[in-house]
Amino acid sequence: MDLILMRHGKAEEGQPHLPDRERRLTEQGAERAAAAARVLKERLLGSGTLHIWSSPLRRAKETADILAAENGVAIREVTAIAQGDLDALADLWQEFSSKDTLIIVGHEPDMGLWSARLANVVLPFRPGAAAAFKLVEQVPPQGRLLWFVQPMIWAKM
Repeated sequence: MDLILMRHGKAEEGQPHLPDRERRLTEQGAERAAAAARVLKERLLGSGTLHIWSSPLRRAKETADILAAENGVAIREVTAIAQGDLDALADLWQEFSSKDTLIIVGHEPDMGLWSARLANVVLPFRPGAAAAFKLVEQVPPQGRLLWFVQPMIWAKM
């Protein structure tokens, strides 16, 4: 299975009256997510089924919605993403085949921590960045890094 970890797009700054979980994507964040969705659809996704899981936080859900709309799939909201629980996620993805691709839209520091755990690589996940891994073991999750893209590169691909 291919696993793509993607940090949500750039979000509006926190405000005293706005709960963190309700922060929305900025216009730039939405544009870069749309560029990522196009690239993923055109060039990077494999032949199996695409699955998109999102953290329940608004900025992640908005990013996942953009990816899902471009690729014609539904998203699944998974609380374990916001909780940073990679083991719980690994238990859930057991149902997927080796040809499937799973995109997980989440947050830092989890994306970076999970990359280090999966493939022993430390990656600087800016908002909108993504990394793909080929899973060689599903439980415990282990893989090898296939590629890493920072957000400003999506529109140039």
